[in-house]
Amino acid sequence: MGFEGEKQTAKELKRLSKHPDWFVRHDIVLGSRANRDHVVVGPAGAFLMDSKNFLGIGSVESDGLRVRQVEDPTDGWTCEGLGSRMRAWGAELGESIRTATDVEVWVQPVVVLWMDFPQKVLESGGVFYVEGKSLGEWLAGRPLSKRPFDSRRVVEFLRSA
Repeated sequence: MGFEGEKQTAKELKRLSKHPDWFVRHDIVLGSRANRDHVVVGPAGAFLMDSKNFLGIGSVESDGLRVRQVEDPTDGWTCEGLGSRMRAWGAELGESIRTATDVEVWVQPVVVLWMDFPQKVLESGGVFYVEGKSLGEWLAGRPLSKRPFDSRRVVEFLRSA
């Protein structure tokens, strides 16, 4: 199911990658660590995205994602620490970019949810949680980055990573 979520996010991001101002990279590996699902760079900044595809109804609680069963909303589970992991991974990517290019860039962590997510878009603790179907529109509607950076050098690094 996780791979299906990644494929759906890639399909949603494909529309952005057709525009010259946006760069999209999937399955990027930094060092010996696990891959990161998606990295997007554009006029609105740099984004690290992790796709989640769960059965149930999602809500953000504290620093985790709560998944409730459709048949019984009192039954479910929590993906604990998701927010803190995403913040750490975003910081790690930002540091990798800075080390390789000498470019300072804030990497915005985003969790893309392919499930019933009534909140549609929510920011919690510096992490955005975005319903998958709303991702392209959400990114395209983001304001220009308040922290300008040399996106050309960042994209060159991401292409080679």
